[in-house]
Amino acid sequence: DWGSYSDLLRKAAHHEPISYSRKANKEWVEIKRPCLSVALAGTPNQVDNLIKSAEDGLFSRFLFYTFKTDAVWVNASDTLNGINLTNHFDILSDKVLNFVEFLATYEKITFQLTEQQWAKLNQFGSESINELATFVSEDLSSTSKRLGLILYRLCMILTALRYFDNAESTNIYICTDEDFDIALHLVKTYQEHAVFMFNELPKSSSVTDKVMRLFFDALPQKFKRKEAIDIAANQFDIKERTADLYLSKLTTTKCLEKSKSGVYLKIQKERI
Repeated sequence: DWGSYSDLLRKAAHHEPISYSRKANKEWVEIKRPCLSVALAGTPNQVDNLIKSAEDGLFSRFLFYTFKTDAVWVNASDTLNGINLTNHFDILSDKVLNFVEFLATYEKITFQLTEQQWAKLNQFGSESINELATFVSEDLSSTSKRLGLILYRLCMILTALRYFDNAESTNIYICTDEDFDIALHLVKTYQEHAVFMFNELPKSSSVTDKVMRLFFDALPQKFKRKEAIDIAANQFDIKERTADLYLSKLTTTKCLEKSKSGVYLKIQKERI
């Protein structure tokens, strides 16, 4: 109503039913399984016109990719390196049509991940949610969860393309390790860009102190509390009480593991 589309986009992202009514002509419209794609280009400031707040559930349903371009003139001719772009995209559109028709020949296709791939997906989700909630904001937890869904969808797309390219006829599609790793690398990249966009958007809740991120990175793989206190004081001018609070939170969120002997161990060996 009145130009609000957030609810529609959030439901369409999961193919959930969408319905609306109009008083005029007693109109009632229901879309049982919406299939909507949205691809937008613009400047970071324009995102605010689409997503009003970082806490909006719509934020976690989008993939973001940001980059800077050089201030140079782009060739404006109708060819690129001798290639007619109109003909080039006409050929690509024919290939996309062939792909759609290839999939339409099956009544039902079952997609599967291997047990090892499921383990990797679950590990990524667990590490991602701890990483973002601890070092950025708990509001990004939903982004971690939906990136897991997007990872699965990317695996489906890459696998379908692989079977199409190989002209393989089967009702069961199994993801290869190569395609899974490609999808995982893509999602990790999109996560970094989501963090950038999150920090650019207005938010009502507080973001975790960035000093804790620096403090965590400065800690060795294995250390005692006294070593951590010294690093906090000497490198970041952090008081002992604050350092203990950081250690406690990092342990709670499973970024650190504490043994009975008072030795801490980093659980996450690489930054996501």
